[in-house]
Amino acid sequence: MAIEKMLAVNIAGLLKDLDEVLLKCCQSKCFHIEQAITSPDGESHGLKILNEENPYTLTLRKLINLSQSLNIKFKEMNYSDIDIDNLSEIDAYINKLQKQFNECNCGLQDLNQDVSLQTQTLKQISHLEALNIDFERLFSLKHVKVRIGKLPVDSYPKLAYYDDKDFFFVPLETGTSYVWGMYFAPNATSAIVDEVFKSLYFERIRVPDFVKGTPKDAYEKINMALASEQRTREYLEKQIEKLKAENEEYLNKAFVKLKFLNDTFELRKMVATVNGNFYMTGFIPAREAKRFEGLFDTINSVSIIMNPP
Repeated sequence: MAIEKMLAVNIAGLLKDLDEVLLKCCQSKCFHIEQAITSPDGESHGLKILNEENPYTLTLRKLINLSQSLNIKFKEMNYSDIDIDNLSEIDAYINKLQKQFNECNCGLQDLNQDVSLQTQTLKQISHLEALNIDFERLFSLKHVKVRIGKLPVDSYPKLAYYDDKDFFFVPLETGTSYVWGMYFAPNATSAIVDEVFKSLYFERIRVPDFVKGTPKDAYEKINMALASEQRTREYLEKQIEKLKAENEEYLNKAFVKLKFLNDTFELRKMVATVNGNFYMTGFIPAREAKRFEGLFDTINSVSIIMNPP
């Protein structure tokens, strides 16, 4: 296996040309930058390491978060046809898209919670169809407590052991595991009766306030509401897919360019400066020396010195 011959490269120039120089170094794809100053305090003979806040990091992070929300997978692509030199514009673009996504997504989350509650309620009241009475009337009784729920089949015969207690149980549906129904108890002794049913593993069902009318009426109304919410959910999902389809290519290009600019700016932390000038050092393969040096022909302030490592 052959060993690649390397050259140490020292680059100096005016600070105003630093960004262009760093871009050339990145575009060369052969320059390995090293820390210009190795002293612990980042200073040496008047030279100081650049320590600046990267202006691209926040926007790049926003773009990544948005793309994850839209389930966009990035890939390498040419970005020469987009202009994002004005960070405030791309930032506003991302913020607008994020707001549109959030509105749709929050609507979806609210819908999903509501659908989950209504679906569970629908499942519960399906066992109560034999109850031909309005829920509001049932729960408006002043002197009697009403509890709706299910009792294990094995526990149902044991209710006979509590004949001395003031309650009566109305079975509405009997399945293989549970007897669905409700019990009534006077307000004064309802706490004691609740403990009796708790000991028999009665599982209480709390009927939500949106349930109106008889179980049959409520069942039909909830089904209608679920159908309407499903249509709304499909609409919101299509809106999110539309956002993705219309913006995926631009966001991908913006990411590739912002990532390049962000990473290039990070290299500034490896550069030393003094009196409006910069100094940087690194390594390149010896075979790339002529091509590398030629990249900087148009930058008059730049001086490049190459030596054996």
